[in-house]
Amino acid sequence: MSNNLLTNPSAETGDLSGWTASGVTVGDGGTSGTKCFVFQANASMSQNLGPQNPLAIFEVSADFAPAIPWGNDDPHVGAYVYFELSYGDGTTDIHMMPLRTEEIVSSGYFRAKAQIAVRENSSPTQSRIIAATRGCAGSFDNLSVTIVGEAALQEGVSYYGVKITRADGITVERSDGASKVIFNSDELKFQAKDELGALVDRIYFDSLTGKYIFDGVLTAETIEASNIEVDVNVTNILYAQKGNISELTVDQLDTSTMVAKYLANDTSDMGYIKIFGEHIQFIEASTDGSQTAQVLDRNSQPMYWTDDTHTTPTLDVTDYPVLVYVYTEQVKMELYHELDSATGFYVPKMIWGVGTGTYDYGKGFITKDDDGLILKYITTTGKVQTIKLSETGIELLPSITQIDCYTDGMIIAYNDGTTQNWRKSFSYRFGYR
Repeated sequence: MSNNLLTNPSAETGDLSGWTASGVTVGDGGTSGTKCFVFQANASMSQNLGPQNPLAIFEVSADFAPAIPWGNDDPHVGAYVYFELSYGDGTTDIHMMPLRTEEIVSSGYFRAKAQIAVRENSSPTQSRIIAATRGCAGSFDNLSVTIVGEAALQEGVSYYGVKITRADGITVERSDGASKVIFNSDELKFQAKDELGALVDRIYFDSLTGKYIFDGVLTAETIEASNIEVDVNVTNILYAQKGNISELTVDQLDTSTMVAKYLANDTSDMGYIKIFGEHIQFIEASTDGSQTAQVLDRNSQPMYWTDDTHTTPTLDVTDYPVLVYVYTEQVKMELYHELDSATGFYVPKMIWGVGTGTYDYGKGFITKDDDGLILKYITTTGKVQTIKLSETGIELLPSITQIDCYTDGMIIAYNDGTTQNWRKSFSYRFGYR
């Protein structure tokens, strides 16, 4: 048997602590100690016990001695014990136990005792015991409410939102229906209502593919994994302060710290890397801090912070948009694959420098084709300077087809039809003219 749920059940504190009373005082005597509750002819006292286990079986008892003794054969009823169980639908079950002469305890005290079970399919939101006299003064003592057992779990009955059914197994549902968990041998689902009020799967296990599917915002201090594939299974945001991942598959990556710099009011230049498709870009960005923009996710949805701590992003609209300064970006170097139309193969290519803004003027290129490495620079006037490193040595491109020498210099002709004139200086060195 469990402990008595009542506070000060036998007036052991010498006062009415724990009770709400009318017409009741504390006096000497009783069956359990040296004190008892003394009732006038029409008096009452009560004590709230709060919510209770939906499977609980209670034993409720109390001792009462009338001020004017009852006879053993007198069925007179003038004292009562009530036990109330209130439920979420606003109804209350009242269990009344009259004090009769059938059960004599000692010293003129009679006992009322009963076992009471919670209403089927319900969870008590409040419970209360009441002791009262009606036209009969006397003394109450040794009041007790204990849990002596639990009823068997019933199929389809909700216990604090937990239910077992043949269709779903174990389900746990919020009282307002906003979220639900389903657990059985085939599936594990965490559901929440969408914008239309329908329950949809947010985190669940797909037993056919053997995958856990996540739909929402994932926030973590540390993520450790041997393999992460980021695709439609993580539909919105993967956010972490630190991650240890041995293999990561993504379709784009940006190492910029624009968000952090905005939060720190930092408008200094920064360099970062962008990776997308088969391109890797090394970027330098600058801002004067005069303009800001809200960050968008990959689907052009505006992003927000969950609160004013600016630590966790979300797509839910809040009062805290994720902002960054507007930057001017310059790609200082780029690496990518380019299709070689002559061979039909992709070849790696690097572009160096920002250039003048006119075509590719002022940029350098490094390309690896099937028979060598090509270094090319396009001057600010559009002239192409090329060196090729191949199995046969170093080759200047376009290749030289003719050299005409004169007393003060020479003219070099190339296979693309261009020429270069070289003139001898006073110190007998050749210079381009």
